Formats: sequence, structure tokens, C-alpha cells
Amino acid sequence: MATSSRKWIWITAIALLVVAAAGAGMITLLFVLGKGERVEVRPRVMQNGLSGYTLLIDGVDHGVGLDKPTNVQDQGNPNKDFSRLGSTYYHREGPLGLVLERFIWFRDKENSYPSDARLPASLVGNLAQTQGAPLGAFATIWSEPPIGVLDLGAGTVASYARPLQTIDFYESNEAIKELSISKGPKPPAFGFVADALNRGANIRLFMGHQRKTLSEKGPEAFYHVLVIETARGHSDRPAVDRLTKEAMELYFDKLTQNGVACFHVSSRAYELSKVVVDVADSLGLVSLHGSDLPLGKDFIYSSEWVMVARKPATLTRLGKAPAGVAASVKWSNPPLLRAHVWTDQFQNLAAVRQRAP
Repeated sequence: MATSSRKWIWITAIALLVVAAAGAGMITLLFVLGKGERVEVRPRVMQNGLSGYTLLIDGVDHGVGLDKPTNVQDQGNPNKDFSRLGSTYYHREGPLGLVLERFIWFRDKENSYPSDARLPASLVGNLAQTQGAPLGAFATIWSEPPIGVLDLGAGTVASYARPLQTIDFYESNEAIKELSISKGPKPPAFGFVADALNRGANIRLFMGHQRKTLSEKGPEAFYHVLVIETARGHSDRPAVDRLTKEAMELYFDKLTQNGVACFHVSSRAYELSKVVVDVADSLGLVSLHGSDLPLGKDFIYSSEWVMVARKPATLTRLGKAPAGVAASVKWSNPPLLRAHVWTDQFQNLAAVRQRAP
């Protein structure tokens, strides 16, 4: 066996061993050297006494998962169990959270999920009215809109999943998958995906290069929302292949007519929103820019997003905060420069570098 092959076998074995330790609550730091990425999992205690883990990829925070209460009787209690709360850039009152909430038919109070019971109840009702083979009843299985996500991260988007709802993650690093789906008896470091599966959501993980795998395995005209991370690790190294005209065409092949592509463009190094807006315009699509400020919780981060759709009316609806939600997001119509239309053959990062203050 070649030396390089033995090297990667040992790296994989060590990585999986450490991942198993993470599930047992023993880990303080994880390094995974595969695929040129440094992946770390660090325990974290919040200001309000909550504890959990932070996922870092190349030193950049890609998600926080809160621990379940140690008392089993407290698990599921909305006043004591906060493990399902969307956190960091994906929290409920940020730009992405408001979009996802708009695509959920029944909005619940924060950390309370009574509408989880709606889909199973409607399915039972349909079965009761069906004579013979009950196949028609399963039409309700898509009544919560399917979501696709490029990059698994900590699996935070799965916190929005309702029973029977489909959320597809496209991920390239097997070690990151192991942080959300444990092969052993111990729970994974991040519980968003496992918990969604336990409550009956249809969570699927497609492994491989994200854009290529989406092209090959993503259903056509299926997703109502596609979440696209524009930086795999450090924001100094954006995933330029996800920002090209050809990539945008792929996303809208996979979206329904009223679907929305949500580009996470938070970056201290580049103004990637300029690229998304210009590429979208070149294809006759429309854009809406959204940003928010921290809400005073140390597991909630500010973020910047560009939402892209086929029709202005779709974005107009998204820009209005649902009832009972503070208007913490600033929505704006981004300017069209028509100078940053990237293709698979041409990208110019220097042209969108952030200027020093």
C-alpha cells in the first residue's frame, strides 16, 4: 500500500474516533485534515448558562448546537430545552429564518412546535377518507415545502424541518457528516439532523462535490428554497463555483416557479452580494438584500444574505416580517452594477474586495 494511502486511512480513523468522543461529550478540540479543511468542534458555555458545541471550519464559525437538558423529563420542554433553536446565521428572526418561516404554513411561537402535529394528523385524515389502497393520502407528504442546502455545517437548517418535510443537504466532507449522524450508540455532536429524523422529517444527505452532486441528484423543479453557502471555510476563500451564471441556472432548474435561492454572503473580505445581484440580473431574475444585527444572544449572529427569485412579488412577500416578529432585518433592493457577471470561465475576486475602512 502506498504511503499516502496509509496516511489518509490513519487520518480518517483518528477523525472518526474523535467524532465518537464528541458524541460522548468528551471532546475539547477536533482536527480533521482531509479535503484540505481544518474542522474543529469546541465546547461552549453561553452567557445565560446554556452549553453546547461550536463548529469551526478553517477557523470560521459554521454553527452552534445547544445541549439537551440532562434531565430526560425536561427534554422537549420549551422553557428548558433549547436544543432545536436555530442559531448563528440561521436563527429564526434573521434573513434566512424569515424566508424559511414564510415557507412554513403554520408559524409557532419561539421554541414551541405544535404545528409539528399538523402533517401526521392530515395524513391520518386522508387515510380515513380513502377507500382501497391509501396511496392518494400520501399526496400530503410534500405539503411542507422541500428545502435544499449546499453545505451541511452543523445541520442547523434541519431545526426548521416538520414531520414528513424533505430537507436535502449536499456535503463533501464525510467527517462533517459524522458530526450530525453518529454511527455508534452515542449521540452526535450536533443534534439538529438526528432530532429532525426522530420527529419524522425526511432528511437526506447527498455526499460529494456540492454543485456537481446537486446537478446529478437534485430533483428538477422540486425545492421551494435553496440555501447556498458562498464560503466553504474562511471567507477569504469563497466558493466561486457557486456564484457563476451556470451555477445560478442550475439552482433555478431545481427550484419551483415560486422558489427562492438564498445566498449567504457574509464576508469581511469580499462584497459577494454584487456578484449574486449582477448574475441574477443577467438571467432575468430579481434580488433582495437582507441583513440583521445581533439580538443580544451570544449564539445569535448578524448575517448578510441575497435572496433571488423569478418574480418581484415573491420577494415582496418575503420582505414583510410575519406577525409577532420584530423587524430586526433590514431589507433593501441592491443596486445593479452589471460589472460582476461571473461565469465558470471567468471570476474576478479582486473587483469585489472589501475596501479598508
